[in-house]
Parts: sequence; structure tokens; C-alpha cells
Amino acid sequence: SKGEENYVQALDALWHRAKAMGFTKFFIVRVGYWGSDSVFDIMRAQERFCQMTPDAFIITRVASFMAWVSEDGNREFRPDSNPEFAFCRDSFYGFENQHINQKGFEVIAKYAVPNMIRVLFQNTAPVLEEEAIPLLK
Repeated sequence: SKGEENYVQALDALWHRAKAMGFTKFFIVRVGYWGSDSVFDIMRAQERFCQMTPDAFIITRVASFMAWVSEDGNREFRPDSNPEFAFCRDSFYGFENQHINQKGFEVIAKYAVPNMIRVLFQNTAPVLEEEAIPLLK
């Protein structure tokens, strides 16, 4: 809720601390939707941070493709109709939270791991999924 620029600065501060501890790469699984449009500022900040920071990479955007439906059913976020991204949150199985579940983490890994291999072992850039969120295109 503090805005895109604040989030970019926070990522930069975190990266400087991680580098001081010996980390050489910064990988981001781009955040998914969490019930508030302010999350789009975070998504934009993550994208911008990786564009302007050497050795920082978004390794997948699929978390932001996963459907989110409010507990009362009045608000939906379904950026992608691909069934692969359906039912990736606990709420779809009767739990009272929107956490990403095992299926969701398996989907994230399916897209993230090949990009980690590209960056770490092939010295190439990640191949990201086409943007599915209209506000970010």
C-alpha cells in the first residue's frame, strides 16, 4: 500500500544486504493477486527492479495468473482461463484463505526452474510467460 517506488527501494535494500552475505543472483517469483489492486504496484515494481538491476531476474509470472475469488464470491480475479492456473489456492478447496497450495507451487516450479537453469548454468535470460494482466501490458 506504500506504492511502487517504495517497493523498488525496498527490493534494492534487500538486494544490497543479500549481496553483502555473498548472494550473486536475485530471483523473483512475481507476486500474485491478493484482493487489492495495490498489488499491481508491487508487480510493476518487481518488473522494474529486475529491468534496472544486473543479476536480478523475474523467473516466472504465473503466480499472477492464478485465479482469486473473495470468500463472499463478490470479487474475482481471473487473468488467464488456462485450466493449469485454476484451483491453485486453498480457497478453492474450502479453506478460508487465499494461500497458494501445493498444486500452485508445482505450477510455479514448472515455469521457474527452467529459467533458473537458463540464468545459472546457460548464462541466458529467463524466457517469461506473456503478460496476462491488462494493467501491466
